[in-house]
Amino acid sequence: MDPDLFAVEKEKYLASLCEVHDSSDPWYFWMIMLKNGNFEKNTTLCPENGKNVGDQIESLTGGFYGTYDLDANLSKDATEGFNGGYHYSGRGIIRKLLESPNFKVKETLDVKQGGGPNSQFYLLDIGSYWKNKGDPCDGDVLTDVTRYSEMIINPATTSWCHADNLVSCPPYHVSRTGEKIYRNETSQFPYSSYHLYCTPGNANYLEEPYDIYDPYSNPQAQELVQILPHPEWAVHGYLEKQGDGWFGDFSTWVLDVGALPSRLYFYQDPGTEPARCVWSSINVGIEIYVNSTGMTAE
Repeated sequence: MDPDLFAVEKEKYLASLCEVHDSSDPWYFWMIMLKNGNFEKNTTLCPENGKNVGDQIESLTGGFYGTYDLDANLSKDATEGFNGGYHYSGRGIIRKLLESPNFKVKETLDVKQGGGPNSQFYLLDIGSYWKNKGDPCDGDVLTDVTRYSEMIINPATTSWCHADNLVSCPPYHVSRTGEKIYRNETSQFPYSSYHLYCTPGNANYLEEPYDIYDPYSNPQAQELVQILPHPEWAVHGYLEKQGDGWFGDFSTWVLDVGALPSRLYFYQDPGTEPARCVWSSINVGIEIYVNSTGMTAE
């Protein structure tokens, strides 16, 4: 069998499963995401945290090999509009935009191989975008910001947020009762419920200490809130302890994804109206960071 011809036929078969017949735009797709950097097509330069910079030469090497089927390590994006924060229109399978706090996600997951110790396996990754003043994004990569929230279930991923490393913590945590607990309140802040928080690099009113998110993996600035299984999130149906959802825990969860962001810190300029949290990207799966040997996730 010719593997190249097989790959084409499989793509066509999967596309047929995604076809809908009650729309003038019949093609919507699940997607598998592979990124190794970005290149801003309008300026031919990579913006850095909302600022134009000079010529840069990036050299990346590596490889990706795999196959995928529906319901496995896939991403769902909006059928139109900016795709998870990118400044161009996407064509995903979500036909109704998901706005907090009014949606839940039912997910069944069976992790067979986890991608090694340097992997971040996401029970769920949600992506949205709004400017630091709370306005919707408009495609201006200098002022737009992509916002992510991710729960990592690989037990090898530990909390970088702790009392003597506040730079990796959000400025505050919102408790189940709505109370703000600041990260320097060491007896109350749930440090182990967070892996990492990174602020957008184009924010103007940052609270020390802070860590800026990777300036080049998206065309515009980004903000990242990575959480870990913890009792704080269990009230929303999320995992309660490390090891849940991992090898041997073939389970189905109903996640109150729409409600969770109300308890997460996302940066906005002081005195601005709260942004509408409309999530255009919902992902399940894995990011595998640099390894000297090949790693497998299933």
